[in-house]
Amino acid sequence: MTDSELAPAIAAHQFRVLDSADGYSGPTFSSVDTANHAAKVRFQPASNRIVVEGWMHSGSRSCRTTILDTVEYDAESRSLQLTILDTFEEGSGGCTTEIDPVIYEAIITFESDYPKTVHITHRDELQDDETYNGTFHNEAATATANTD
Repeated sequence: MTDSELAPAIAAHQFRVLDSADGYSGPTFSSVDTANHAAKVRFQPASNRIVVEGWMHSGSRSCRTTILDTVEYDAESRSLQLTILDTFEEGSGGCTTEIDPVIYEAIITFESDYPKTVHITHRDELQDDETYNGTFHNEAATATANTD
């Protein structure tokens, strides 16, 4: 996704998969969260940022890549939509069989305007299905999800 595809209100976005080698010390997720996937949103209006930390189950890391697939902002409803996609591409050597959790961080910075609502969707390309859907409202420093 290029910056030219971003809505004018969005100045930049960053996405990365985190692990202990990155010095990850962010939120931990309970067994209930990990069974259902999870995301947490921190609204940071003073710095015009939204920080999303999430967790999703993933199959073989030898055949899967987790990416930020969609960043869409609707200025009228002041709603941000993020889709995290677990892609699949089998190599010539096949895939390993582990199932690993993937912890990610997405940071969205706004030029102007600021979302009231953030919708986060996790998708699995291999299953062609949504595995998580959460809606977060800008009511506190750390929002909680209403999941479907």
